[in-house]
Amino acid sequence: MSTTRERLSTTAQAHEQPHNDASRDVRGTTPRPPNLPTDILWGVRAIAEYVNRTERQAYHLVATGALPARKIGPRLIVARRSEIDRVISSQEAAPR
Repeated sequence: MSTTRERLSTTAQAHEQPHNDASRDVRGTTPRPPNLPTDILWGVRAIAEYVNRTERQAYHLVATGALPARKIGPRLIVARRSEIDRVISSQEAAPR
């Protein structure tokens, strides 16, 4: 015979929805639509990690136009890896 606690635990586990880590941003809090290209970086944290900078530095680079990014809604900033790579490679190729 099972206890009430065991029955509740089993019921809760049966109703849990499996979450897809690929459909969440770096922080794991903002759901994003599935099947988007992997070229897109979602959020400043992801952009900062990609360019090996702090979040504050990434905000500044985006605000000054040094990094190509777009604002979606009031807060979400997204960028394409390919565009960032293009900008970085053009800066490396430029004469000093």
